[in-house]
Amino acid sequence: MAIVKAVPRELFIEAKRDVPADGEIRLCMISGHVIIIKLRSIDDAFLVQSNFSSGCLRLLVGDESELDRFDLNSVFANLVQMEIHSRTGSIGMRASIVGLPPVFITQWSEGYAITTPLMPPRELGLFLGGLDLEGSADVIRWGYPIDGRTLARNVSLVDASASICIDEQGVLGIIGPVPFSISPEFSSYSLHKIIISLCESFSHSAARMNCDRSVISLSGGIDSRAASVALMKNNSPGRFVTLAANENSLEAKLARAFCERYGAEHSVVQLGKGFVDGIADRLIKTARMTYGVSILSQSIDVYLYEQIGSGIVRRITGNLGNQIGRGGVEALSTSDPERSIWSDDLGALLDRRACVPWFIERMNHNGFARVLFQQEISYSSTPNFVVGSHFAVQQSPYACRRQIELASAMFARSKNLRWFSRRYLKFRDLRHRICGTPISRSFQRQYLTWADELAADVPLNWGWKARGGWAKEWIGDSLLTAVDAASESGGSLGKIMTAIRRPTTMKWRDRPFHLVNWPRLIRYELKDFVHDVLGSQVVRHSGAFDIAKLNKILSMHYTGERNFHSSIVRALEIGSACLALSDANRHC
Repeated sequence: MAIVKAVPRELFIEAKRDVPADGEIRLCMISGHVIIIKLRSIDDAFLVQSNFSSGCLRLLVGDESELDRFDLNSVFANLVQMEIHSRTGSIGMRASIVGLPPVFITQWSEGYAITTPLMPPRELGLFLGGLDLEGSADVIRWGYPIDGRTLARNVSLVDASASICIDEQGVLGIIGPVPFSISPEFSSYSLHKIIISLCESFSHSAARMNCDRSVISLSGGIDSRAASVALMKNNSPGRFVTLAANENSLEAKLARAFCERYGAEHSVVQLGKGFVDGIADRLIKTARMTYGVSILSQSIDVYLYEQIGSGIVRRITGNLGNQIGRGGVEALSTSDPERSIWSDDLGALLDRRACVPWFIERMNHNGFARVLFQQEISYSSTPNFVVGSHFAVQQSPYACRRQIELASAMFARSKNLRWFSRRYLKFRDLRHRICGTPISRSFQRQYLTWADELAADVPLNWGWKARGGWAKEWIGDSLLTAVDAASESGGSLGKIMTAIRRPTTMKWRDRPFHLVNWPRLIRYELKDFVHDVLGSQVVRHSGAFDIAKLNKILSMHYTGERNFHSSIVRALEIGSACLALSDANRHC
């Protein structure tokens, strides 16, 4: 029984209902299931059909480079395994350790549907129900839903490493979440041996990756830098691309300097006028992919793929490097928008969510690594993974079970991670930007010290070198970027830094920390879009808003009486979700 190693672009399984498919492979099971697989080549389609006819089809969804042998009892870092028995009608699936690619289940009275890695697209004609107020409260407070919720009431996210089975009668069963275990061998390793083993595993992971027709995302940080060096040491990588506000940003300049040292092809996608033109249409497109979650930040990735073009099959990033390299989290920010704009029901759910990161208490009680790898990554990264999967296979040399286990063993040794606060995590993040994680505890820094022979003088983040110390010639750019970051952080520090920055010349101020000036876009270029979304009939009848008070803060914001930017952003996300769900349901 051969394994179809070609990665499907999208997989859709539906029970108890016939679905029209336009050009996809459509497999009908004796159990009544319809399986639709969107593949990338005619050869892949032939393999799928022949294996299905032989009685057993094994599919890999995600990054297949990690697989050594197919085994539903094993779990991988960035790969969903699936086994279809066409003669019995049974199906088995196994999600990944970190829940990426995401697996979604849509349930309704007639049956259920399973989709991966994308949420149920509207052309499949699935009824998605109404807005999930619990998921909405999560988004308002933390920026994304948690605990398997989405913004659609009847669509849920399968837990990381869970097992999914569909028996001969079509009954759906889910076993999970299943905590992954650390090998006893790694638990006995010294810190030095863990670091060395991480370097070896990282290099091996990069060597087995297929870089054909790929684009490699390169920023000024250590995650993508280490990934880029490992790929060039072991492969003939595709071209490098950097997202930046403009050519003068520190990210763009560091990435360009690195690629010049290696003679690698590099381009900068600038988020200037080209991004602003058509931004409203891009936000609508993004909302249809994520149901409104993170539409602002994810519209940036949509623009990136527009600029890259259609010839790219794979995108390689430093995804998971933040977590594996230093135990970093994706975000520590929380949102406390104007309470009055929400309906009584949604406001009550919001009040139950403390204005602190949801994962800190869980990490302190259930173990840092377990929550980091099996919850925080999955919930925060799902919108990004969904958007990216519309365009290319998402890959990373950090997506490796061995690296996750080794990192978990290292974190278990840290007394500071047994019980910690939000302030401590913020301190770690700031330290990383200014001077990096101590080299004795950073396998990425030690790997670069050994492997990065040509670009050792090109610093990382805010000017520090992998081998230690700071690059003097980059201090000016680094300090200006740090000032810009502080000025946009809000609070008293932000006001002080803004005052410092204001009198400087444009040449010295043009080092933006953030990719897009969203407060400006929301106030000016997107003003009509905001009013169209939040003034729509669908939003008025969604049960999520107090319409009179919402209109009041919109008026105050756009007349300049008060600044309600963060409240409008959250309202826009929930409103976009309402419109996206309504649009999807019109196709049923």
